[in-house]
Amino acid sequence: MHVDPVVEVQNEQPGSTLRVEKLLKEAEALSPEEILQFFSRWMEKQDVSTKVAFFLAWMRSEPDDKLKKTFFVSWMHAESGNRKFLKEIAIKASAVLVTKGFTKINRSKIDNWIKAAVEKDDGRSTSEIAHTCKNYFRLPHLLLNGIKSDVRTAKDNLRVKKWRSKKAGTGRTRPSYNTSLTERVLAEGLYSVDLPPAETGRPHDVTPAPLAVVPSLDCQRRIEDYDALIAPHRALIGKIGSLEALAEVLRILYDGGEVPSVVGLSGRTYDGEYKNLSQHKPFLEILEKVSLYDHSYNVLKAALAIAENDLRRYELFIPSIITAALAHDLGKIPSLWSASTLRKHGHEPVSAATLESLLVGHRNEAFTKSVVDAVRYHHANMEIDTVARVILDADAKAREQEIMAADPCFNVKPMKHWLDLTTFAELLLPAVNQLTLKNRQAKWNALSFQGVVYAMPDHVRQLLSRLALENHIIEYRLVRASFREDHRSVLADFADLLRDRGLLAWHINEGLFGLKFLFRSSLPALPEMGFLTIPIKAELFPVLPSELERSKTDYLKTIVSVSPRGKKY
Repeated sequence: MHVDPVVEVQNEQPGSTLRVEKLLKEAEALSPEEILQFFSRWMEKQDVSTKVAFFLAWMRSEPDDKLKKTFFVSWMHAESGNRKFLKEIAIKASAVLVTKGFTKINRSKIDNWIKAAVEKDDGRSTSEIAHTCKNYFRLPHLLLNGIKSDVRTAKDNLRVKKWRSKKAGTGRTRPSYNTSLTERVLAEGLYSVDLPPAETGRPHDVTPAPLAVVPSLDCQRRIEDYDALIAPHRALIGKIGSLEALAEVLRILYDGGEVPSVVGLSGRTYDGEYKNLSQHKPFLEILEKVSLYDHSYNVLKAALAIAENDLRRYELFIPSIITAALAHDLGKIPSLWSASTLRKHGHEPVSAATLESLLVGHRNEAFTKSVVDAVRYHHANMEIDTVARVILDADAKAREQEIMAADPCFNVKPMKHWLDLTTFAELLLPAVNQLTLKNRQAKWNALSFQGVVYAMPDHVRQLLSRLALENHIIEYRLVRASFREDHRSVLADFADLLRDRGLLAWHINEGLFGLKFLFRSSLPALPEMGFLTIPIKAELFPVLPSELERSKTDYLKTIVSVSPRGKKY
């Protein structure tokens, strides 16, 4: 064996191209037995970067697959005592060995074998097919999870194929899955490789603005979403959160994410979200067409943007935000919803229970509690923690962006830029001093007394919703009618406009919208009645206060005093 060139190149810079080329040229003149001796002997004294460079170059240039495997086994045996080295390098070596040159080489044989095994439809599970594939091709056990993922994708393809056959002639089509197995394994985060895959010309370090127009769900879309929003944070998720649980959440979304993101009477679930949207038909019709997968990633984009803009040391919240955002609506998937005993309470507890089951035994109890609570309470009418607040706000932001993407006529603006108080007063006027029958009881929505119109908050909210739709404004706080905090904040904005114009009749602090007033009748049989109302000066209305008083009907004529009682709201 000739070793002089080895000594010669050892004095050069480690890992240099010239050094590797000289070693490869020297190896060409040796027999396989001499190559093995040369390989092991030379590798013992080199640094990690040189080992990797030479190994990759040799694997790509060597045409004999059997010899490649022998090189790999001998190298791993030689490094068996160096656990740190194995942890950093073995995955790279496995990828190079199996793909015959990393992702630049097509793994068509393995893909075709998996495709054929799945199309047999012989009842074998994903795990059974993956183990058979691993043994048939003698693949490293380290790649087993990746093979399982590819088997699941092949099963998805088969379902799509059957779906196409069933729907032939309807014009409904779906894109094919053309991504190689290694790309999918890398994209779905089943193992980490420091060396980059083949360049695609797409930047990987820029997170897109919340909600760009999204294509249909396919493998390329999964890869792009993963690379942009999850891959940059893998290390942090591994330290604080759970990569295993996140991988399972992604699998569930891949399998069932094409269901509608809003499911109501025509579907399998019915909850508060649908009830709120049913009062806003244009929005409901749009959001029913947004898939659960798309909505989950839209929420993730919005949540990351909110965290970066509003939170100090937001990086510490990223693992919780990513996990909670992607899992927050899993309970809308029919198979999960129908199998849960919590479904009568809506999709939120089903989603939370699903995520909690994936985090059983996770070492970070604070992380588990934070993400599970965020999922459980992302539509809650209660005080919530930071992560839950981010998810709640991101959910609304994503919905707004989804509506605008579907109908560009809609826009998001602050109330002061779209609400005309004069138009509002014209809409409110017909309800002033009029009684309506509700549940066999006479109710009023607005009452005038001594130059002040006392308006019921719920009626004000209904009029604001109507004006917002007429002006093509998306105010999602008006959509979530059952959210106490949204209810209070949107009415507080309305009160601020009145205050700025000098039309708020009583002193009410900023951030609040009304007072509880006692209305006393001159009839002894009628007790004092207390109502939370918004006091508006009568000068806003296009009629004189005396005309308002003459329009009173029934017992409203008997009101003789109005006085504030209790706290402000």
